[in-house]
Amino acid sequence: MGSSTITPNMAWEICAWVDQGASGSPPAPWTTVFVPIVANPDFAVVLQDSLNPQQYALVIQGTTNAWDALLDCKINAPVSFSPVAEAYIAQGANQGLNNVLSLTDNSWKHKFESLHQFLVSIDWNANYLFLAGHSLGGTVASLIAPWAAVNLFGQQQPLGSLPAAIQAITFAPYAGGNQQFADFLNSQSNYQANFNTNDAVPHVWAMAGQYSVPNMYLLFPSPGPSPMPSYLQKLVQDQFNGMCPPDFVYVQTNGTSFTFPSAQAPLNLSPDKQWEWGLSYQHNYAYCMQFGGSASSCQYLMPTDDSLSKEHGRIAERVP
Repeated sequence: MGSSTITPNMAWEICAWVDQGASGSPPAPWTTVFVPIVANPDFAVVLQDSLNPQQYALVIQGTTNAWDALLDCKINAPVSFSPVAEAYIAQGANQGLNNVLSLTDNSWKHKFESLHQFLVSIDWNANYLFLAGHSLGGTVASLIAPWAAVNLFGQQQPLGSLPAAIQAITFAPYAGGNQQFADFLNSQSNYQANFNTNDAVPHVWAMAGQYSVPNMYLLFPSPGPSPMPSYLQKLVQDQFNGMCPPDFVYVQTNGTSFTFPSAQAPLNLSPDKQWEWGLSYQHNYAYCMQFGGSASSCQYLMPTDDSLSKEHGRIAERVP
């Protein structure tokens, strides 16, 4: 099975497994070959296809907490991203890339070896690399694709294209780079982003286009809890207004869009918590249902009173 045969449904299945902590065995036919010690803000697992050992998959864990994805991605002071000409990326996205590459394994085969060292030990002239991730994990996967082209597949930088042996499928990545970075990914047939038009996370931190901060404020139409409460809008706008340099522009990539229907939030919730319910519902549950899940198998991603209380606490810490 070459990279081109991996579908979004297959990609989501392994993303969901990693997002739940990669406990137990991965979905068939995958086997684990690199499982890190969890001593790092980010987490990723390398899998190998047992039916086609030439196929590897690097799956980066995302955050199911949508507010963390919205407000903790460190958009200030973007940094240069040398694999792509004139590309700049969010400081938080670059930090996520470095965190993932520095993960260490706890297996007897390569104990304490970093993910970077493990990846460069593979003969990529004879193997395929598949990349996937949801939310922040999707943004990091979009960075690893061009990084891998240079550092694993020996391509000259700045890149003209991704090697055919690399494929990436992402879900709900936020806009992590400038126009040049987005243009590069948009021109690659082996990179596919998947967006729910009712998900807030893909709307940050772009300020124009279908997926942009202004459009995020109007999400979750009836029967959902629209519009975004004004004080929550201020939190997001303050984050954007603090960006430096102030004229820097983030641009969301093209992608495959779907629209998951709005749902009525529990009526016993306050208006602000209803919006937070819609945020979690559309960022987590919607993707599970869209990419092959059932209502029962996706139930763990439905927002609960406990998860909303945690989200609300994080928001409350930011309110002046």
